[in-house]
Amino acid sequence: MSASTLVIQPVQSSGWKFWSLPLAIGVLVTIPALPMPAGLPVAGRRVLAAFGFAVVVWPTEAPDYAVSAVVIAALPVFLLGMAYDLTRPIALISTGPARTLPVSGLGNTVLTPMLAALFLATAMTSTGLDRRIALRILSLGGVRTSRVVIGSILVTIV
Repeated sequence: MSASTLVIQPVQSSGWKFWSLPLAIGVLVTIPALPMPAGLPVAGRRVLAAFGFAVVVWPTEAPDYAVSAVVIAALPVFLLGMAYDLTRPIALISTGPARTLPVSGLGNTVLTPMLAALFLATAMTSTGLDRRIALRILSLGGVRTSRVVIGSILVTIV
């Protein structure tokens, strides 16, 4: 069989992938209803439910990774916005403070530039820009071994 006649068959999805999204929604609904420790507030139960949802959805790839990432990021904000505030038990937390609460532990100054670099690297890979830059740098160096090594180092730096 030659390379031109090779046909790649798509992977057939299993039944597990089909049932993982309803299972994740079931986990999301069931965890807050379970008996919890006395000191755990309603907001803690809801974040725990969102974590359970993420534990089922992410590894099973029920929705696409991009869709599940957006849902997993938005779910704690929505669930916390509907939870009662600890300081005022008759009032809801609301979505304003709930936006910063789930990510409050990620307040490291290194995180933002690192995430930006990862997003740029992903964008460069998906558009093919990384390959074009690497080939351009390597073509400028020539074919001598020392220049290819220097070109590889420059590609890594860039």
